[in-house]
Amino acid sequence: MRKKMYKAKKHWVIASAAALTVLGTSGLVAADETTGVQADVSREIDSASANQSVTTDTSLPTDQENQASSSSETSQVSSEERAGTSESQTQPAEQEAASQALDSSASSEQESGSSAAASEADQEKSAAEPIQTDTTIATPANDSTVVRASVSATVERASAAEQVSTPTTSVTTSGQTMTIQYNQPIAANEAVNFAVWSEENGQDDLVWYSANAQGAAYIDLSKHRSYGTYNVHTYSVINGQNIGRNVQTIKVSPSQVNTKIEKVADGQYKVTVGNVSSDITGITLPIWTEKNGQDDIIWYQATRQNTDTFTATVKMAEHHNELGHYNVHVYGQSAITGGLVGLTATSGFDIKATDVATKAAPKNTVSANLTSQGINIHLDSNEFSDLSHIRFAVWSKEGDQDDLHWYEADGNHSVTVPYTDHSGYGTYYIHTYADRNGQAVGLNATSIEVLSPSATAKINKANDNTYTVQISNLPQYITSVTVPVWTEKNGQDDLIWYATNRNDDGSYTATVKLKDHNFESGRYNVHFYGTSSLSGGAMVGLGTSSFNIDQAVQQTDAKVYVTDHNAEAGTLRVVLNETDTSKKAKSIEVAAWSLDGQANLHWYSADVQNGSASAQVDEQLHSMISGSYTVHAYVNYQDGSRTGFNLGQYDLNKERANGYFIDVSSYNNAISVDSYRALKSRGITGVVVKLTEGNSYINPYAGSQIANAKAAGLKVSVYHFARYTNADEARSEAAYFVNVAKSYGLDSSTAMVDDIEHSDVLQNVNSNTSVWTQTMKSMGYNNLLYYTMASWLDTRGGSFSTSQVGIDNMWIAHYVKGYNEISEDEAANYNYYNNAAAWQYTSVSKVLGANVDQSIDYTGRLV
Repeated sequence: MRKKMYKAKKHWVIASAAALTVLGTSGLVAADETTGVQADVSREIDSASANQSVTTDTSLPTDQENQASSSSETSQVSSEERAGTSESQTQPAEQEAASQALDSSASSEQESGSSAAASEADQEKSAAEPIQTDTTIATPANDSTVVRASVSATVERASAAEQVSTPTTSVTTSGQTMTIQYNQPIAANEAVNFAVWSEENGQDDLVWYSANAQGAAYIDLSKHRSYGTYNVHTYSVINGQNIGRNVQTIKVSPSQVNTKIEKVADGQYKVTVGNVSSDITGITLPIWTEKNGQDDIIWYQATRQNTDTFTATVKMAEHHNELGHYNVHVYGQSAITGGLVGLTATSGFDIKATDVATKAAPKNTVSANLTSQGINIHLDSNEFSDLSHIRFAVWSKEGDQDDLHWYEADGNHSVTVPYTDHSGYGTYYIHTYADRNGQAVGLNATSIEVLSPSATAKINKANDNTYTVQISNLPQYITSVTVPVWTEKNGQDDLIWYATNRNDDGSYTATVKLKDHNFESGRYNVHFYGTSSLSGGAMVGLGTSSFNIDQAVQQTDAKVYVTDHNAEAGTLRVVLNETDTSKKAKSIEVAAWSLDGQANLHWYSADVQNGSASAQVDEQLHSMISGSYTVHAYVNYQDGSRTGFNLGQYDLNKERANGYFIDVSSYNNAISVDSYRALKSRGITGVVVKLTEGNSYINPYAGSQIANAKAAGLKVSVYHFARYTNADEARSEAAYFVNVAKSYGLDSSTAMVDDIEHSDVLQNVNSNTSVWTQTMKSMGYNNLLYYTMASWLDTRGGSFSTSQVGIDNMWIAHYVKGYNEISEDEAANYNYYNNAAAWQYTSVSKVLGANVDQSIDYTGRLV
């Protein structure tokens, strides 16, 4: 719906024929007082149109036209007809007769276009008089209904005697709300309705409102979207009869704002707009200078300070720093019209040359320096107040701007340009730009030199076998340094790339050990490379150097010794450490025993890593025999030589304690964590899980049986059911066993059991088992045990050689009570085969509910 701006006469500065008319106040500038505001305001309108909906008034009617518009309700009739059947069409015959008895000057609202009275003249004569109608509203109103329809009615003025001291209907406005109050008593069978519309555009915004029980209605004027004169007609509906009660009009307009313009800083002025009514939700100020028309017009959005005050700051810089007169108009965002309405045109303000401080000539200096993070750029300027959006364009001369990047300055007018954004060495150009008074301008052009990669090296002798290489004078874009070193002899067979440590002064140091180069004499070549941020992180050459060794160094043996000796725990550790003068070691082997004839001899081995190795000697691997142990060590060097060491005698006296464990296979199915925990709570602390059989079978439950046992805190070992009948099969089955164990995360410390019980294995059992053992050890698994029946032992007339594997590595099955269950205490009392690693005393233990094998552990290797 299009609405015209309400216009108060003689208080508006008309900028042009098509200009916005601005609602005036008593304090505004009259048209004949300020001709300066008559600049091209049509452009102001254009600017407003581009931004917001602005209420305009280009052809307001004369007073007579207004009165005629108010008198005529023709548009109301048409509006009512759209909403429903006209009342004249539904009038009963008796009502028509009664209608004819009314004042001859009054006709129905539909027939004459009159609102609810005979004429506007009659309304003005007695607006508050009670008025009667003999027509029925087509759709009677009620408390909850807004009737958008017109009532065609013939209204008769009441007599003077019927007038009351208070108005029949009171109408007030506040902000965007109109309050209508019917002041007469309301009968129980009576409903009160108000017809409300603005004079603008006839009755196109007619709305019917129902009074509440107290006779009041509250009108949201945004539904009518107009300022100016509003008509309010009051009707009662009693027993279906529509009775006209009152006719009123009321003027609705924004409050008359006041303005204040004051200088707040050099080149800055504050505009304050006060007394803003609540229907105005925002203030917009179009401001422009007299010079060059409206070429510098800016629509400022004022900021609300409190309920009725808004302010905006005007900067000369945003108006080309123009001197002279500044025009200031005030518009409000109306909650009623939904668009901008003119509120006032101020007298503006003037800026003289004497009001503006003289500025020094612009001075913009850019400094640049190289840092470890990048090129640091800083702008020093005496015109920061006029500058915004400071940017630096940076590129290298090499490649013709192929690495051009733009960088935004921070709050300190600085930026650090990452080296990684660019490539190449030599000259880097830096151009500085900013927005000055809304226009992009160049401020400075400078450059900086980025030197090509280089460095210096200083080589010092730390001792006869060690030299240090210190790299310094490095470019800032180098982030790390690596030093390759090799001797002249045999080409680069001894080439080693040394990492460096960064020092506090920015230099880097590498330590070169002659033993890493086989203690060679002669020339040592030293090159140094750096990782360059300007080369995409690639290594670049920084320089070369060298040093000479005149005489070969006398080589020594590695240092081998015993540590962590704990007699009560039955353990000690043998350690190998290379020295700066020792040969490079490959591995260490340790032999330990306590019995005559080395009956309980056990070998330990470990590979040298980073110049060190260690092997743990454990009494458990010597049949848990307490005594004085002889310990020998043998070092195997990388040059093929071997040196032995007698490390002396050490007591190992660990108290031997029995433990209990079970062994499971696929026959036992899945075993839960809780079941394993129940075993542990009764003293069964280990489980041996069948892992493989032959060279193709894997226990399908092995994964969960192992994982759940570990989760319950039991020690896990595994066994392989042997099927080998020759050396090749033994070798294959051992490799298969190890590989599957690794796939389940079982490391070389795991006890690995060879289950020798199938009759096919008995032929050549000792030679084939020897191959199996050698294969297991060659793959790093040395904690080996052997399970078989007592009847197969050579000590009991069988074929299996206990001396070949050592009785202390045997796990022997012998059911002294046959297939009857035997308790842990009974097994301990029997104490069979206590010189072996373990004894399986039953296959019908009920610790898991169903039958399961149970054993006693004499060495602690399986529990």
